[in-house]
Amino acid sequence: MDRAETAPPQTGGREREQRQSAAEVSSYRRREPEKSLLHKKVREHLKTFLAELEQDGSGLPRFVVAEFERYLRCGILANGFVRARCTACGDELLILI
Repeated sequence: MDRAETAPPQTGGREREQRQSAAEVSSYRRREPEKSLLHKKVREHLKTFLAELEQDGSGLPRFVVAEFERYLRCGILANGFVRARCTACGDELLILI
């Protein structure tokens, strides 16, 4: 008899991945970027920084300023979110938009 014929079928791999994925989702915690030191410093000093650069004539490219502004909005629930609910288990997840 060939080894492939006698080996038990491999099962559980995909199921194990699904269980791990479910565990990861259920233990998700929002990052709260507004509490980070970097976010705080950018939030506190961006306007002054940009004004000083503009005053001395150097400025920043518009896309860089736009990235700073997006960074300050990113992850903040007040800027919009959608609540998703699993119909199978009832778990809810907030998805930032």
